[in-house]
Amino acid sequence: MEKKKIGYIVGIVTVVILGYFNYFGEEKNLGENEQVIETTNVIYKNDDYEVEAEKQKDYIKANETGFEKAKAKVNDMLISGDNAFIDKVRNLALKSNILGVATNGWSFKAENIDYNKLKDEVTSNTGVTAINEQKGIKISGQNFITNSKMSYINLTKDVTLENKDVAIIGDKGDYDDLSKIVILSDNIRLEGRGENTGLVDGNFKTLRYTLEDKILEAWEPYTVTYKDVKLSADSLYLKDDTEALKISKNLVIEVDGFKVYAEKLDKAGDSDILNIVGKIKGSNGVYSFEGDNGTYNVKSKILTLNGNINGYSTKGEKISGDKLVYDDNTKVMTLSGKKDVRYTSNDGELITKVFNYNTESKELTTDGKYSFSGPKYESAGSGLYFNDMTKDIKIVKGYLLDKSKNQKLQGDRIAYNTETRDSLVIGNALMEDKKYLLSGDSIDYTGIDKNATIKGRYKIKSLENDITFVGNDAKYNQETGEFLSEGDVTLQGNDYIAKGRDLNYNTKTGFGKLGSNINIENPKEGVKISGDNFTFKDKEYLEIDGNLHIESEDVIIDSEKAKYNIKDENVYIPQKIKFRTKDGKTFGDMSKGVYSTKTSKFIGDNFNGKSDASTLTSKKMTYFSKEEKALFEGNVVMKDIDSTFKGEKVEVYPKEEIVRSLAKYTIDYKDFTFRGDNGTFNKKTGILKGNKSDITTVNGDRFISDKIDGNLNEMIIDFTGNVNGHIVDKGVITTFKGDFARVYFKNDGKYEILRSEIRDNAVFVQEDKRLESDYIEIDTGRKLVFSKENTKLILTDEQNGKTVITSSVAEVDTDKNIATLIGNVHIDNNNSEYGLTNITADRGIIKKVEGTLELIGNVEIENNESIVQADRGIYNMNTKKIKASGNVYVDYKK
Repeated sequence: MEKKKIGYIVGIVTVVILGYFNYFGEEKNLGENEQVIETTNVIYKNDDYEVEAEKQKDYIKANETGFEKAKAKVNDMLISGDNAFIDKVRNLALKSNILGVATNGWSFKAENIDYNKLKDEVTSNTGVTAINEQKGIKISGQNFITNSKMSYINLTKDVTLENKDVAIIGDKGDYDDLSKIVILSDNIRLEGRGENTGLVDGNFKTLRYTLEDKILEAWEPYTVTYKDVKLSADSLYLKDDTEALKISKNLVIEVDGFKVYAEKLDKAGDSDILNIVGKIKGSNGVYSFEGDNGTYNVKSKILTLNGNINGYSTKGEKISGDKLVYDDNTKVMTLSGKKDVRYTSNDGELITKVFNYNTESKELTTDGKYSFSGPKYESAGSGLYFNDMTKDIKIVKGYLLDKSKNQKLQGDRIAYNTETRDSLVIGNALMEDKKYLLSGDSIDYTGIDKNATIKGRYKIKSLENDITFVGNDAKYNQETGEFLSEGDVTLQGNDYIAKGRDLNYNTKTGFGKLGSNINIENPKEGVKISGDNFTFKDKEYLEIDGNLHIESEDVIIDSEKAKYNIKDENVYIPQKIKFRTKDGKTFGDMSKGVYSTKTSKFIGDNFNGKSDASTLTSKKMTYFSKEEKALFEGNVVMKDIDSTFKGEKVEVYPKEEIVRSLAKYTIDYKDFTFRGDNGTFNKKTGILKGNKSDITTVNGDRFISDKIDGNLNEMIIDFTGNVNGHIVDKGVITTFKGDFARVYFKNDGKYEILRSEIRDNAVFVQEDKRLESDYIEIDTGRKLVFSKENTKLILTDEQNGKTVITSSVAEVDTDKNIATLIGNVHIDNNNSEYGLTNITADRGIIKKVEGTLELIGNVEIENNESIVQADRGIYNMNTKKIKASGNVYVDYKK
């Protein structure tokens, strides 16, 4: 707005420039007297006049002469008129159609003229117009005085000095032909002529115009108006031929309610540049502006203001810059700056390097980059166009944010209307609101029906739930929320990518669907899903129906339909499922299932299939893709060629061929039955580990312990903690216990115990024999029992009572019932008949069938009757008699 106001300064300057307040002239007529003698076509001459007339009338009595259609020469002036009259003192009067022509280029016209011969004075009070055609001006007035040479002209009352452009009207006008100066004074008014009629107006106290120098001057306060532009000052200098101009002293320019103040206006001769000198300030009470100085090109009609350009309004508007240019032809104002140019209003602030504003069309453009921020809109880009009449906005390589709708447009080219809200974005197009981000090659939006048409490749992204659609060509209705896209479409969520055709999506309800050969992929988890139809709802679920196929890095799932719950990130499969791992080791059918994309875990009900080489059933199966394991729960039955597993909770690692029972289990393995609270079996290595183990064989052998650790391939099993076992051989039961036991098996058509090792608190019991030691070894095949380290052998029978034998080492032949004792042999036998018998020796051999005890080395036998010492001895446990040999010594106690 400020630019427009400044532009009108040009108009007021033009007033002065067009005011060719030039040139004036005068002519004279003759009068007519009463006639006495008439003469036609006469030439009259005397010392004062030469007259040619169609008719002459001589008034004899009065000594006066009158003429009709006369031409008179008075000194250097020719005067013609309808009637002329020469009185008795030789003065001349003319009436009607008078034309006077002087030799100095002036002429005049009048209806009545009087010439005083004595004074050489031409006068008229009926109105005279003087013309100087050479100078192009005329001057007129009611009262007129000049001489026959027209060396001066005096006019009073309604005096007018004019040329083709302007007229100056006053009460008094004086012209001096010697100085060639016209002075007008008293109540001077300026009016336009020709094209300026009605456009120019002004008031002066005194004006001086020099014809020779063509200089118009005023030195008292005056006002001039041109095209509604009013100019006031105290001093005026105008050289008409070169159009040099100076206006100064209390300069005020008023236009459209604006008052503009400057030091002076100055234009050099033959120059098109009008300089506005000094600080420029202007205001209309609402708008104000200022600048350091300025220029106006009177030819191109371009106004330029320089330095510290600032504009203000009471409405809060501001502009600032270093240079303002206004073209009166195009009505375009250009504001530029060395740094940033700023325009601030209640609508916001525009910052750029250069902006242009057309005051007629109300069009604003920027040259280059800009930024705008306001309460309703925000924008930035490489170029801006705004039409305040049509409310059209055009942006080059930028964005526009409609804050009321929270909608952002961005692209190479943007067209937007603030009233209709219509928009067109071409090239890298983007439309964003608080819910969605839409991008494409072009976006065409109509505000009345809120329809957006997207051409070419597009992408729409939900900012609330991170869903993205990619396709070609789409239509979007912002009112209803319907988004339609035909052809191939890709839908991308946080953890999945879905591909299909013909997208139908509602941004308000969040419901959408895809059709035809759906493919969904979770790259993060390596999951792929395919099917016939796909429906989804924002933040809630994804559902695929028809020929469901789920494939992860490890497993493949086939069914009819599935539903993905976005909140818990689980895929729910409600119908019959075919499940298989990609390595082919685990597969089967289930009644329904759930797949967790977060944990890559699949849970299915009522599994019936295979895991590795085993057939397997369970109420529930959980497959962990990351760990590559399957968990079977509830009535788990796993069968293969050699074994049957039964339990409630078991983990299977198909790749490692490991089975881990997490609850009580039973394994029927070949000739064995394994039971325990939990355990792990490696099918590949044959290693079995478990807790609270209970193993039985078809022979009736049984082994119980807190822990078990063995290799079923090598058939070596370790039992640890509270070990208890019994072995059945030909009806004879042998039991053992200890803190640890290792059992070796052999397979001769069936599995049998080959050898056993019991350590730490070991106990061996067979019939009436009990062997205790820190280490006991049982050779089942050879029917031998070997012990060492704190060996104690206890024999009990009805006849001989209880016999306790300790030695360093013991070997028992269970088939022959022979025990060999080595080192520190100590035997205590206690029976009811003989009491306690205490025997020591270095070695001993017990033959239970014969009932003898053979002793070797440092033998000593003590009972209640005697003490026998010898090198060797045979003690009969039945008769309680001893046969000693070698160095024998007997000491009877009685």
